[in-house]
Amino acid sequence: MLVYCPQPGSTVPGITDDALGKLDAPTLIFRSGESDPHHTRATSEQLHALIPCSQLVEPPWPDDEWIRRGEAARAGEGGLFERWPLLAPQLLDFAQH
Repeated sequence: MLVYCPQPGSTVPGITDDALGKLDAPTLIFRSGESDPHHTRATSEQLHALIPCSQLVEPPWPDDEWIRRGEAARAGEGGLFERWPLLAPQLLDFAQH
């Protein structure tokens, strides 16, 4: 359960901030929506600050995507992750550079 519960010194559960600071691989971080209560913008920005080789980019959808997808999923009108293929162009571009 520790990987799901916030811990002091861990911006994201399951890995310490110290360990994040030692990552030396290029890392792409999609900025969280300002309105997303579960994946806060502050978290994505803190990850970017902690990971030395990271690049912070805007996702290809509106700020309230997580909220919209959650509502659609609860209404049986799609899934939380059905629009993730929209990330492909940014991921492919990142992988090629």
